[in-house]
Order: sequence, then C-alpha cells, then structure tokens
Amino acid sequence: MVPRDVEFFQGDAERRHQRLLYRRVGLDWVRERLWP
Repeated sequence: MVPRDVEFFQGDAERRHQRLLYRRVGLDWVRERLWP
C-alpha cells in the first residue's frame, strides 16, 4: 500500500479543532488546511 492522502485531526477543549490534509503530488507532499 502506498498512501496518497493522509488527514490529521487535532482536537481542542475549546472546540478550535484543526484538520490538515496531506496529499501526495508526484514525489512531494502538499498540505491543505480543511478547518478552520
């Protein structure tokens, strides 16, 4: 298996969660913020 996308979720007690998506583009990884 070779990952193409990886999503990270970081919860916060004050509901200021962060969601980040790392997507494979060629040999590089591109980060995209999904929330906020």
